[in-house]
Amino acid sequence: WDEAGERTRQYPPDHPAAAFLEHPASPEHMPGVTAMDLKEQLLMDALIHDKFCAIFEYDERTGLPKSMLRLPASRVKFRGAAGVVRGATYHREDGQAVELDLKYLFFKVGYTPHSGANGVPQIKTLRALLDGDAAALEYRDKMLREAVRAPGLLKHPSTMDDKAYERLRSSWREYTMSGSKAGQEPILEDGVEYQQLKPLTNEDVADLEGRRLTDVEVATMYWIYPELLGLREGTNSNMQALKQALWSICLGPYVTAWQQSWDLMIRSQFRTQNRYVDADVQAKLQGDFKDESEIMSRAVGGPFMSVNEARRMRNLPGAGGDYDKIIVPLNVTQGGKASPMDGE
Repeated sequence: WDEAGERTRQYPPDHPAAAFLEHPASPEHMPGVTAMDLKEQLLMDALIHDKFCAIFEYDERTGLPKSMLRLPASRVKFRGAAGVVRGATYHREDGQAVELDLKYLFFKVGYTPHSGANGVPQIKTLRALLDGDAAALEYRDKMLREAVRAPGLLKHPSTMDDKAYERLRSSWREYTMSGSKAGQEPILEDGVEYQQLKPLTNEDVADLEGRRLTDVEVATMYWIYPELLGLREGTNSNMQALKQALWSICLGPYVTAWQQSWDLMIRSQFRTQNRYVDADVQAKLQGDFKDESEIMSRAVGGPFMSVNEARRMRNLPGAGGDYDKIIVPLNVTQGGKASPMDGE
């Protein structure tokens, strides 16, 4: 934030918080984990457990956070009332409980309607639905493993003696188990006939529709349109509309909450009030660059980007201070141009 209260961006970001955000994972305890990996793990904890938690590691020289270690949400128990966190306990793999100081934690807890302060995981709301889906899968697996899957049966016109039965049984077993006879016709003796039967299919198990409905319910629980995941058929027109709504209606609240959590953490841990965290979703919202350029040029009535800004988009170094300003064509004067497209 500048003195006028406007948001401004500094290139390159020259602040310890920027270095922390670039590599937040603890290199000692989480080697090889990138910033994206760590943020994904914390976000998955929030989506599954309705809470996430990480503990800071501090620089002894500056006293500021240098990295942080994710604590699995399933092992963290928050204490409090009416959703207000007052303390936290971490249960280690060896079973020992460790008390945590909240001022050294980066955490978030969802809405807690009853006692305590651990949120209400959405997956708990879906428990009955998911349990039913798991039971259907187990039933399907057991049926396919234990049910008769032979595409036919052998019929004999009369009673067979034990010797003829064993001969037929061994010869048929040899035929069905020997790959060398694949594609050949079996030789049946003593008047034995083969009767074709309908094989067992997934439709016979009748769980495919139930699984599809389960997927739809889970997607809608997280405010994701099932059509975007291929769970329901969509048309070209509504798919375009759903894609446009994805980052505004569907994911917008998640992005805002995520951004505010990191913003609050930066302000409190790095003791600064003039820095902010901005979630970059513009790349997800923008369309074709040509269309975007035409729209922006029409909106501002001329060029909207400097040479150095365009070079940074292509990961090229700046061309000098003279190219930080937006070039205005000679045939364009503010308020006196013939067309807002003169800047193209």
